[in-house]
Amino acid sequence: MSCIVVDHAGAAVNDGRRTRAVCNMSLEPRRVRIEWPGWERFRQATRYRYGEGLMRTEGDHTLLPDATGLRIDFRSGAEYDMPGESMILLTEQND
Repeated sequence: MSCIVVDHAGAAVNDGRRTRAVCNMSLEPRRVRIEWPGWERFRQATRYRYGEGLMRTEGDHTLLPDATGLRIDFRSGAEYDMPGESMILLTEQND
């Protein structure tokens, strides 16, 4: 795993779908680049962002993704601007 200026990162596979999470636990904003040479691209990914002013909710606080249908290639890297104390969760969707 290769992550730049990231405090915490993790990965998991559930029901054949891969998930990647990155946390910026600093109070300062950071630009992060997520690389994972062993994983190929997510053809259909959903992104959730957690943090003050970032979350989209519906009804009784059901968290909604802020982007869907993303194509992410972890071999070449994906870059994100992350506010302080925030998290990005990328989940692969079944085709």
